Amino acid sequence: MDKEISKSNEWKQCKSHVFWGELAPSEHLVQIYENDDVVLDSLEEFVHAGFKAGDSVIIIATEEHMNALNDRLKVHELDLEQLQSDNQYIPLNAHETLEKFMVNGWPDESLFMKMVKDVIGLARGKGNRLVRAYGEMVAILWGQGHNG
Repeated sequence: MDKEISKSNEWKQCKSHVFWGELAPSEHLVQIYENDDVVLDSLEEFVHAGFKAGDSVIIIATEEHMNALNDRLKVHELDLEQLQSDNQYIPLNAHETLEKFMVNGWPDESLFMKMVKDVIGLARGKGNRLVRAYGEMVAILWGQGHNG
């Protein structure tokens, strides 16, 4: 993460590897960013660190962000095709994923839970790997006016 709010309500810089290292398992976060490079820098570190740790990574992103992330990950000489084949890297299109559990313009809880269970099950694999996940679906829904 590039910035965090201090007690004085000013933004301060924080290296992304420090941030991700302090995030506890099962914690959620919201990152507010000014441009795509900020979120892609954080996401690249999050994904790369996950692969180095042997974790599975689920990315649910827009096509634009997914393509940019994959380009960045190739710099690390990762075999993304093999990682996908092993279900250690599961990239999903955010818009297509949303369509799987939206009913009458709103998320359906049971369809959402089934989708999550299925994807996490794939990511865990037979070895019950730890799973890291990133998603842009909330941002898409918010942008469509679904803020209730």
